[in-house]
Amino acid sequence: MSEHAADCDSTLVVYMGLSTLPSLTPKLISHGLSPETPSVAIERGTTPQQRVIFAELKNLVDDVKSAALVSPTLIIIGKVVALSPFWPQLTETSETSISLPDSRRSFVDYSLFNLQFAN
Repeated sequence: MSEHAADCDSTLVVYMGLSTLPSLTPKLISHGLSPETPSVAIERGTTPQQRVIFAELKNLVDDVKSAALVSPTLIIIGKVVALSPFWPQLTETSETSISLPDSRRSFVDYSLFNLQFAN
């Protein structure tokens, strides 16, 4: 892995990365990425079965294992994850998993890049 993957100002997106996640996160941290870096795992994105796990990088592997996520899962690591309207609530309550109502399960509707935060 390139040390540039651990750039704190970049966003790392890993598709189908569940099998490599346990080795990826310690490497990123050892290359200088903060253990508190926001991260998210999105299982079956854009489908009615979508599940989303938010965690700090240091907790992502354990939280993903606890939730028993399966492929396909998209993993996003970086400051951009904190732009999600769900990030502050989940990190303050220590609850990391969300399930969206059936009418709102579209990843497009709840995009991590949506800059319109709920009031």
